[in-house]
Amino acid sequence: MQFTSNELYMLINLHPSDRPLWLHRTNLEEAHLKGTDLSGADLSAANLSGACLRWADLSGADLSGASLINAKLNGANLFNAKVTDEQLAQAESLEGATMPDGTIHP
Repeated sequence: MQFTSNELYMLINLHPSDRPLWLHRTNLEEAHLKGTDLSGADLSAANLSGACLRWADLSGADLSGASLINAKLNGANLFNAKVTDEQLAQAESLEGATMPDGTIHP
């Protein structure tokens, strides 16, 4: 799936809070999701290349198989997220991010 920025904004902000957001295999390349609550979201196999996810809440999110090439994750909360070290190594920046194990990236 691919969304315009307005459609994505509505999807994220109007989905029921008692259910996780399902964005499996979605193309979010270059998306600006700064400060967005994506906790528990299914982002497996999503394309997040070049996405700006600064200060986004990705705690408990499923990022398995997602592309994080050149993604900006400064200050993002990745606590308990399903993501590999190899995926995180693709990101452009991780400064101040809370890693899946709870540590803060320098």
